[in-house]
Amino acid sequence: MPDDLRCPILLGDVELARGDGASALGHFEVAAQSARSRIIVTRLARAHSVAGTGQADQPLSGWLAEHPDDHEVRTMYARVLESDGKLPEAIAQYETLLDIDQLDPAGMNNLAWHYSLQGDDRAVELAERAHALAPSVGSITDTLGWILAKEGQTERALSLLREASGQLPGNAEVQFHLAYVLAESGESTEAKSVLDELLGSGDDFPSRADAEQLAESL
Repeated sequence: MPDDLRCPILLGDVELARGDGASALGHFEVAAQSARSRIIVTRLARAHSVAGTGQADQPLSGWLAEHPDDHEVRTMYARVLESDGKLPEAIAQYETLLDIDQLDPAGMNNLAWHYSLQGDDRAVELAERAHALAPSVGSITDTLGWILAKEGQTERALSLLREASGQLPGNAEVQFHLAYVLAESGESTEAKSVLDELLGSGDDFPSRADAEQLAESL
């Protein structure tokens, strides 16, 4: 890397570490005026994300237009689109990577989850593939277990969600999923115990209202 690029990139990295996306963005844009590279493009995307500009996808899409075979950048692009709520676009990028066998287990997991929300039959198979590749990753174990639970495969779902609970003991969503399937399996006492601990913490999480409703029903 030319010496004249090192300084703005290093300064931008310092600002990113401080959580100041706007300042980091300014430094990376200075670097981008001299040259475009994967390093600069990905730093620009991260700075946009931290700054909350809603434009983190733009440097990545521009890079991919000229370097369509850069699978690492495409993976980042898919996750940025997903984070920004641009789900159809994110799914399309994940599918592109899947079609060329370049989708990592985390990406498979995310795509399986989106398929599940859409009622797409491909969800189970893809979640199974992700879990086979990364069985020790709690978020992937949880996704497969929850998808199977929604498919009515309660016994295997419960086994997987117990496993996910051990892998991610502090994750409220995973604990709710476990409690839900325990209740579905007739294990009301254990489900109530999980919910009491979960709700007793006072922490907020996306499924808290559902967890409270489930607790009231037990």
